[in-house]
Amino acid sequence: MTTKIRQYIETVRTMFEQERAQLLAEREKNERLRTELDEKAKQLHAHTELIGNLENDISQLKSELDENKKRISDLDAQAGSGSERNEQIDELVKEIEYCISKLKDRN
Repeated sequence: MTTKIRQYIETVRTMFEQERAQLLAEREKNERLRTELDEKAKQLHAHTELIGNLENDISQLKSELDENKKRISDLDAQAGSGSERNEQIDELVKEIEYCISKLKDRN
């Protein structure tokens, strides 16, 4: 073989090795990105479930709040005895405040 052909073969071999190294680096990068994407997908799923649970809790607390407001309204309409009525109202106010604080904590 002539020197020129050997140089050409060596140049092609060097280029091949560089391209091979670059391909391997890209494959490693691709694998890292796939792993990261899988992690993010799992986190998204967990957060979506959490949001659903929190929305259910909020809905339930709003229902309780509405029920308590109705009970207060019913108590006002009944106008029972003074101290007993005040105790019932105080109890309902505490329940309403509890529901409101839970709603605030959720938001």
